[in-house]
Amino acid sequence: MKKILLLISIIYSTILFSQESISKFAPKEVEDDGILKHTENFSNNSRSSAPAVIWSEDFSSGFPAGWSSTSTNAGGGIATAPWVWSNDGSWGYWQGTQGTSAAAGISSTTASNGFLICDPDSANNTAYGQPSGTTYQYINSQFTTSSISTVGYPAVTLEFEQLFRFNNNLNLVVSVSNDSISWTDYFVQGSITNNTQSADPETVSLNISSVAANQPKVYIKIGWEARVYYWMIDDMRIIETPNNLVKISDEVTGGWWVAYQLVGGIGCDYTYNPLSQVASNPYSFEAVLTNNGSASQNMVLHAEVTDVIGNVVHTTTSNSLLLSSSQQDTFMVNQPFRPTSIGQYNISMWGVGDSAFTDTTTRTTVVTDYIYGKDENIVQGTYDVATATRQNHVLTYMDIYSNVELTGVDVYIADWSVPNTPVYGVIYENDPSSNTPIYLEQTSDYQILPSDRDNWVTIKFDQPVSLMAGSAYEIGIAGYQHPTDSVGVGVSGIALGTENSLYDENGGNPNSNGPTWYYITRNPMIRMNFEPEPVSSNIVENTEIEFEIYPNPSNGVITILNASMTTDPVKICISDLLGKVVYEDNFNKIQKTKAIDISYLNSGNYILTIENLNTKLSKSLAID
Repeated sequence: MKKILLLISIIYSTILFSQESISKFAPKEVEDDGILKHTENFSNNSRSSAPAVIWSEDFSSGFPAGWSSTSTNAGGGIATAPWVWSNDGSWGYWQGTQGTSAAAGISSTTASNGFLICDPDSANNTAYGQPSGTTYQYINSQFTTSSISTVGYPAVTLEFEQLFRFNNNLNLVVSVSNDSISWTDYFVQGSITNNTQSADPETVSLNISSVAANQPKVYIKIGWEARVYYWMIDDMRIIETPNNLVKISDEVTGGWWVAYQLVGGIGCDYTYNPLSQVASNPYSFEAVLTNNGSASQNMVLHAEVTDVIGNVVHTTTSNSLLLSSSQQDTFMVNQPFRPTSIGQYNISMWGVGDSAFTDTTTRTTVVTDYIYGKDENIVQGTYDVATATRQNHVLTYMDIYSNVELTGVDVYIADWSVPNTPVYGVIYENDPSSNTPIYLEQTSDYQILPSDRDNWVTIKFDQPVSLMAGSAYEIGIAGYQHPTDSVGVGVSGIALGTENSLYDENGGNPNSNGPTWYYITRNPMIRMNFEPEPVSSNIVENTEIEFEIYPNPSNGVITILNASMTTDPVKICISDLLGKVVYEDNFNKIQKTKAIDISYLNSGNYILTIENLNTKLSKSLAID
């Protein structure tokens, strides 16, 4: 079934490259925490005392009297999505319930007494006279407060809690006026990308002093023009702006893209980074610092790198830059981090000013021998590769900074995949001037094994593929449309931009008109593998040997079932997903069953390996 795709690069110019992400294309997507996720410490900002609260609204009495709510259909349809008071989250079709139940609402401070929601995904369905799914129409929706007095306060800040998800690069707009005629706009979507939910809740803080300080009448208008999904707001207030308050955001560790000068953007954040690439492209730390206080601050970005046992291995700072009130800028440290040994590293970043400093944010990366990837190593959803209607290529963008031989593609196979389904690895070269993927090579077909589900698989190329320094590539997995065979790939982490792709080869997505390219906002669990072919060995692996773990997931004792290695010395090892060994024992032999107490281990995903003199087998293990 190996397919020949050489004509793709020839016909590509006739195929639409869609700039719309595919959330409805992947209904299996769920939210979860990631092992390599960015973490924050919220204890650092310098405040002498709690700021004075000038005005507040927690929506405990419903939609406030004297406020207005308007909604119009920009596409000429009949559906509207006005802002309303609610205890429910979105009723939209995006969640796969076809509008029969509501999703969870915002987890705001006072969520129990209600909040405001705009739900265009719910409005855009046949129950409201709209076409469903493929031709959603844009709906313009805003609410406006009654007048608010800020007299006597020379510096004021608007704060509220929000939860949202959007599509198609729109703006979430907060407008402020002191006469209800002229408005100053603030965009509050931050760095959240298409088809990705914001933090729940996300706290917005806007210094609105230039418009609203010491005014007898201040009006707040909040809204958007959206086709999907939802926006919830709660616990609004205007406070006296603190003198010293700074914020850090948009932290990156990847440096510049190879294609940066042509297409723009900040470098990819590689969570798994081989020494061959780090040597030519060391970690470069950048972040946006925002002065939300009323006093100017001379700001400096600090960065510190520690190894897995906490030793400081690198420190650096940026140049100083003066930020006036409400001003923000991007800061880059002066000394990149160039590790010389493999292992896990934790990268902390924070900003320091004259009289304030930011929260501290931390990212984790693993320097490897041969593995190159951007995922966070824990499943947060899936994308379809092959189903009864889909025939897709799921790909992730990778920069190459040093010549290297690509030997295989590592793929995390979704747990719902059907055994014996054929898939293959594929690689494209990216043309940065046109952002056009050019087909290079593919592997032979690989048949999914039962043990591959919810696990990593390496699919080897027949011959190594030479990747050249200064070039960018898209590496991925592809499959075949089939009535019963289905396979998916895990996703983990959020892309910085349009760095991941999905090629709908058969036009199976209702939004496609024939073969169509999309960008996708989550990082597929797909990695480049540069490991050379192993040298000859006297050890012959027995691929027929199999074992099972029960229960899995577990929170106590696990049992290894039907283990075939009943002779020779046997070693059992449990390691976390970063390779740290958390259990290890040797046995003269094991019987058909072997019980192990793991109740002392923390919750998370692990790898259990069992081996004797001739065979080494591994399976994933989840601990609740």
